[in-house]
Amino acid sequence: MKDPFSAISTELWLLLACAGGDKIKTQKILQKPVNWELFLHLVVHHRVCPLVYKIIKQLNDPAVPPSVVSRLRHIYQENVIQAISLAGETVRLSQCFESHGIRVLVLKGAPLALRLYGDIAGRPSRDIDILVDPEQIMAAQEVLRQEGYCSELELTTRQLQILYRPDNLSHFVYEHSEKAIILELHRELGYGLAMPAQGDLQRLQVAGSALSVLSDEKWLLYLMLHGVKHAWFRLRWLVDIARFIKAGAIDWGSLKVLVGRAGVQPLFHQGLLLAERLLGAPVPPEFQTDLQNDQAAWRTACKAMRVCLATAASEIKGSDGSKAKYLLYVYRTQMQAGWKNKLNYILHLFRPPLVDIKLVALPDWLYPLYYVIRPFTWFGRRLRRLER
Repeated sequence: MKDPFSAISTELWLLLACAGGDKIKTQKILQKPVNWELFLHLVVHHRVCPLVYKIIKQLNDPAVPPSVVSRLRHIYQENVIQAISLAGETVRLSQCFESHGIRVLVLKGAPLALRLYGDIAGRPSRDIDILVDPEQIMAAQEVLRQEGYCSELELTTRQLQILYRPDNLSHFVYEHSEKAIILELHRELGYGLAMPAQGDLQRLQVAGSALSVLSDEKWLLYLMLHGVKHAWFRLRWLVDIARFIKAGAIDWGSLKVLVGRAGVQPLFHQGLLLAERLLGAPVPPEFQTDLQNDQAAWRTACKAMRVCLATAASEIKGSDGSKAKYLLYVYRTQMQAGWKNKLNYILHLFRPPLVDIKLVALPDWLYPLYYVIRPFTWFGRRLRRLER
């Protein structure tokens, strides 16, 4: 198997050095020829502009063209404005939910940016991720409607019940009609993780308001599994992992117990390996022996790197991303342990999506028919895409 890390460009290594805060490595790479247009595209794709701009500005190296610095500054300033808007809306909605007796958890966004970077603008966000107890999901949706949020497709109560079956979607997307803010309402952590108990929580101050978030150990595990699932195609997720590791505040013994209970050791090991290889994050002593004995971790890390590189290339080139999507499907299938899990994942790809449930409203007892019409709706959408 060809080592995909050897295919990493100078521009991507420069991005990683900046995002990881490694000034010495950054200066060494700046001595090489750099395609600055490609570099800027990668910075935008991987959403690490605040970290890159901070290092570039501090170094003030003449090798960086003024136009590149100006572009980074512009992106950074736009991100600051968006971060302030999202932070304020996160606080407002959290208070609103609590006033209705709905307990919510903020999964990423402003609290995570403050926890890892000490700055709400240190980690770009495009949406708000909130976790709600499954029993309160309907009440939370009603609150969102009252606050001006609507779903991409308005569904009836019956359709929502079908959509929120345990084997279907774990979150639902809402958008504010005027503020252009997107919110993902989660009813579970996913990745096989149990709903957080009171001992798994902590409160962080954001804009003078205490928001509930996961404990550091469970937070890191959740972020790790999220990144692994998506093959780290946004390297910002891996930067978060490296920052958590380097912060030194994690109880690694407790985290190792959590990883064992969830049965996700190979996935967690993959993330540790990539964080070390790409960002110089040290492997915690508690995991060193396990990682050395986990041969599969290296193989899956290579597969994830291929997806990451292919996704960035397709987005920058403006292609349809067919290669990247294929690599991601193969990667996720191979990541499943055992043939039963692999089969379940493949079957999951054929489960009815939101657009099908809206297109054809069926009662609960006819739910299996969605699997019958799925090939036809899928083929119809592909034909329309080809026509465009």
